[in-house]
Amino acid sequence: MHANGAAQAPEVANCRGHAFPADWWTLGVLIYELLWGYTPFTMQDTIEDPLAICQNILNPRYVIPGLESVSRETRELLLSVLMHDPFLRPSAAEIKRKACFAIVDFPALLRGELPPPRVPTVRGPLDVSNFDDYEMDDKYLKGGPYRGSPTDWDYSF
Repeated sequence: MHANGAAQAPEVANCRGHAFPADWWTLGVLIYELLWGYTPFTMQDTIEDPLAICQNILNPRYVIPGLESVSRETRELLLSVLMHDPFLRPSAAEIKRKACFAIVDFPALLRGELPPPRVPTVRGPLDVSNFDDYEMDDKYLKGGPYRGSPTDWDYSF
């Protein structure tokens, strides 16, 4: 989840308590971010204001952008798990029955018997050729919040 809370389910953002449906919301945000590279509430990462992101999350009439560019099965899954009302989100069993998961053999997956869809070529322990290049802020290059071990990192941005 982003530091700005862009994956918070509406019931979490409203401090109303939550259960498994909040996890399905987060799954939807994760799938969306894996497909587009940004959350459904930041509008191609143009919104950096946490209040604006929260307003998008809390708005039951917010239209999730970009869904016309994915398959019907993916769109159906995303719309079902990103329902504003947690009582309308599907259960785990319903999610597993979605058309986009029809090819997944869940018992074999749980047993660890499915081959990975892609095995990257790694030339050694320091090989970073499978990662995208990106610019870093100076605060990260000078040590910033990520100095020392992960348990010492400052996660407050």
